[in-house]
Amino acid sequence: MAVYTKTGDNGTTSLVGGKRVSKCCVRLDAYGTVDELNSNMGLLHSLCVDETARNVIVDCQNVLFDIGARLATEDGDVDNEGEPLVQALERSIDEFQRVLPPWRGFTLPGGVQSAAQAHVCRTVCRRAERCILLLNREKEVSPWILKYINRLSDLLYVLALRENWLQGREEIIWRK
Repeated sequence: MAVYTKTGDNGTTSLVGGKRVSKCCVRLDAYGTVDELNSNMGLLHSLCVDETARNVIVDCQNVLFDIGARLATEDGDVDNEGEPLVQALERSIDEFQRVLPPWRGFTLPGGVQSAAQAHVCRTVCRRAERCILLLNREKEVSPWILKYINRLSDLLYVLALRENWLQGREEIIWRK
């Protein structure tokens, strides 16, 4: 099977279901940014020192793939099926936070390589959230997707702190 189809050479692509749309439409920005996040999370996975974190990252990548497929479907169902996935993220955040020292203030992105990559993922996640919110203005998106993406950015922040802590690197606290 050829990887290239040449059908997108004119600036359009197919959604799930076959409808052709412009490659610069809001829907493509949304699921394209989710795909970018997923790729960045793959790099984060390769850098994390902790197996528990790597397992959570893979779980998140699978959910992101599902979210991307839903966003690529023009007439997708609006449901709350993913609410347990949001709750699972919250449990992971709580578990990862338990070992961290008390919060001392906003931190500058950086530290060890895995923490820095978690911050990159967090910022891409925030952009994905904004893109999905724009899409939601045109066509309703399942509420759990918005919650999941919002909570995922929180998880990524905690993962960054945790990776630095596990590897003995002090956070650099933001100075006004």
